[in-house]
This record gives sequence, C-alpha cells and structure tokens, in this order.
Amino acid sequence: MPAEVRRALTAPYRHRRDRAALARFIQDVPVTRADPGWSLLAVVERMLPALEQVPILVGWGMRDPVLRPPLADAWQRRFPHARVLRYPEAGDYVLEDARAELVPEIREFLATPRADGPQGAG
Repeated sequence: MPAEVRRALTAPYRHRRDRAALARFIQDVPVTRADPGWSLLAVVERMLPALEQVPILVGWGMRDPVLRPPLADAWQRRFPHARVLRYPEAGDYVLEDARAELVPEIREFLATPRADGPQGAG
C-alpha cells in the first residue's frame, strides 16, 4: 500500500484516545452465547440461506490480522458457489493492497451476465 494511502487511512487513529472506539468495536464482536450480540448473530445466520443463489465474489487478504485465513475457508464452505479470491500479500485493506489484481476481477464479475437476473452493473 502506498505510504500516502496508509497515512490517510491511519490519520483518524494517530493517538491512543482516538482508537478507543475501534478497540471497543472489536470487543463487541460476539464470540460466545453469553455475549450481548450473540442473538443478532444467530438471526443473521438464519438469513444466510437467502444468499445461496446470489452471485458472490470475495476478495480476501490472507494477512488480515482479524479475519484470518480459516474464515475465508469457512465462507467457501458456507457458499460453495462463491468465488473466493485469496491474496497472500494483502491484509485488511485488500482493495488497497491488491487493487491491481482485484479491481479487474470485480469489473469482470459485475459485467458477467447472470442466468438468474439482469446483466451486472458495468
């Protein structure tokens, strides 16, 4: 990622006090049934079958410190029809880290006519 882009993305978090909301967001991710957000997660999980016929393209940064590679595998198992592209050198900002490879894939995906609906946006 270019240094200029990195600086722009990290600018709001330069001071420890500015990172409190980010830390709290991560702490709020439900991990067990006892966590407050678990019931919402269960609702979302019940709705996932509605995506089984929807075309899915996922660009995954394999160096993401939070969304680790096993989660990409879980997406692939959950949605076997999905096209999951793994970028070994990309992190959380996969669109920045792998833009030269990912942007053409996104364009192709959106331009490909689908049997179950209108042609993708262009």
